[in-house]
Amino acid sequence: MKTNSRFFLVFFLALAFGLAGCEGEEEYPMEWTDDGLPQSDTTVMAPGGKADTLGWPDTFEEFLEYVYCESDGRICVVDGDTPIAGGMSGLLEFYNRHVDLPDGQPLSVNWGSRGDDLWYGDERHDLSFCISDDFGDRKEEVLEATLGAAQDWEEIADVSFPYRDDQDHRCHLDNRQVMFPVHPADGDAPYLARAFFPAFDEEERDVRVNLESFDRSLQQSSDMEEMTLRGIMRHELGHVLGFRHEHTRTEAGNYWCFEDNNYRPGTAYDARSVMHYPQCDGENDWTLEFSEFDAMGAQYFYPEDGVEVLGRCDEELDDEGYVDEECEAVVAQITEWLSQYADEEVLVSWMDMDEEVVEPLEEARFDRPFDDLDDVRDRGGLDDDQIRHVYDYLFEWGRCPDTEVDEDGWVIAWCLPVVNAILELANTASFVTLDEEVGIDRRGVENIVAAREQRSIDTYDALVSLGYVKQMALFSMYEFLYDSQ
Repeated sequence: MKTNSRFFLVFFLALAFGLAGCEGEEEYPMEWTDDGLPQSDTTVMAPGGKADTLGWPDTFEEFLEYVYCESDGRICVVDGDTPIAGGMSGLLEFYNRHVDLPDGQPLSVNWGSRGDDLWYGDERHDLSFCISDDFGDRKEEVLEATLGAAQDWEEIADVSFPYRDDQDHRCHLDNRQVMFPVHPADGDAPYLARAFFPAFDEEERDVRVNLESFDRSLQQSSDMEEMTLRGIMRHELGHVLGFRHEHTRTEAGNYWCFEDNNYRPGTAYDARSVMHYPQCDGENDWTLEFSEFDAMGAQYFYPEDGVEVLGRCDEELDDEGYVDEECEAVVAQITEWLSQYADEEVLVSWMDMDEEVVEPLEEARFDRPFDDLDDVRDRGGLDDDQIRHVYDYLFEWGRCPDTEVDEDGWVIAWCLPVVNAILELANTASFVTLDEEVGIDRRGVENIVAAREQRSIDTYDALVSLGYVKQMALFSMYEFLYDSQ
């Protein structure tokens, strides 16, 4: 969170962790090491107004002049409270991605290795934290603000933030008894607070609070007189849950507050959102209270039934051959796919649909996700035959553009047609086929068979959570399905 409302944003940086650098990116010499990480006293380009300096720094060296890296070198910060992991190499990758930004898919949550960067399964009910004793006589103030902010999120999303007070005496990054510590920032840190995203490694998950900056902002800026520490923590815990800044959306119309196109909206654009900077023409203020749309978005991404994108039914088509709307799992996947991936390349080149469907679908999905098939018909303009075509693509013959396996050898989790094919193989292939023909480690095969005897393996996460079913097992199934054809 930025420290001073007078420091209007003039450019924002891309948040696309885990993606490869752009083709043709400039190579930089190896002498840039983590020994000399930058520590700028501001993370904005110019202090004088909305458009004093526009555009992107011409060189990586210029970019580094507006980066603040914390003293331990784990996290660097831009855009007020946007964290970047990976030291100098992480900063270089971040810079290169912004030099030639690819067309992104809309997201309201950060993009992770498994698609939406959220907490899945039981993780979302164990977002445990401690409050460092290093806050001294102001520890109770930070505790009250954090507990209040956590309770606020728990009321609108199906998540839990347990407070582990028995860990306060050792509340630091090396403590694996908590999901994340809340501890003081370096005194010169140019932010009010900063957090992390779910995809961050364990050693990078912490929330830092700069009480000196908080006090100074209250005293120096009349615009921030109503600011509360609870509101600041409410915003930061939103990042912990994976939520992005709302002012990056194109509907905001503020080029000086734009970050990137890699966002997926959970609701219509919301200028009152807790995740919207007030100084970016927000209709909120520095109390950073929840809006009505915040509650809707939180329930969309963290529903009571859990975050389950995939799944199948015994009966998925009705007597006329159309998608059976009582099969909630398949309907959810169709609406999720259309909400995330219905761009022209996929629709026309990969799904072989008529170009006339592109515009209404893209307009609808950029507004908000589809609720159900009626919503797909009404806003997206698809008829039942076209919806059946989407079903066939996802479950019968679909492939994905660009790549289906990432640079580390993992099958891309958001390539749902391929993931569905792998799940079908895991649920139906015999022990011998998985062992001898697919080539999965025998212990992995045993775990797959034992799991599916209890219930079908319906999600990517459910599959990779099994022992000995990780990168190599997924890639072996991928090769068996596609390279053997």
